[in-house]
Amino acid sequence: MLQTSYRSAHEPETEATNQMVIDWLNQSIDQPELQRRLIERDQRLNLEVESAHPLGYISHTLADCFPTSKFIITIREPYSWLESRLNFHHKFHPPAWEQYRDFFWTSRHTGYAPEESCLETYGLCSLDTYLHQYADHYSRVLSLPKYRSLLIRTSEINTSIAVIAGFLGVDRKTIEPSHSNQNSNKIEPLKEIEPGFVDAKIWQHCNKIITQYFPEQIHRYKQQH
Repeated sequence: MLQTSYRSAHEPETEATNQMVIDWLNQSIDQPELQRRLIERDQRLNLEVESAHPLGYISHTLADCFPTSKFIITIREPYSWLESRLNFHHKFHPPAWEQYRDFFWTSRHTGYAPEESCLETYGLCSLDTYLHQYADHYSRVLSLPKYRSLLIRTSEINTSIAVIAGFLGVDRKTIEPSHSNQNSNKIEPLKEIEPGFVDAKIWQHCNKIITQYFPEQIHRYKQQH
């Protein structure tokens, strides 16, 4: 949406960035070293806008390093997110992301419930594994200072251009509508699992997010809890 008018990038220096995030979460580097790496990275990339999922894990350090920075947080309803994540992990195995995938999902997978045995057939992790990561990631980015962050549902991005422009202090004409990533030949493993089981798992891990950001979905999930 911003690449035409601004120096922007989507997940640049993937492997190096992922390694930095993993090093921080593993406590292999301390706060001053993380800050040093982030500042050097920023000077090297010289970007005005960056979209990068892994940086969510170090978003508070980013906020400290760059006190005038702003953050746009896109949030996706958990069932929709889960569908998308399962499809991507089944169909795509980009080498640059293998270490990241192993750290956040594969290494944390501890087995399947009988109800979700189809996930093993697809080479996927358990619902607990995916939903724990979803909730953990959002718990970090959603605690950023409110005056420096803008939260937008992914389903409402194209209708929020004026809001985004106002938040960034730029001309709305410099922001283009987003283009959805159409995924053909989708697998649908969630439809092979009893709906009540899926909804109960989502509520178990994501009830705070659903309650605050998707209140219209509370009844659907809570009745399965």
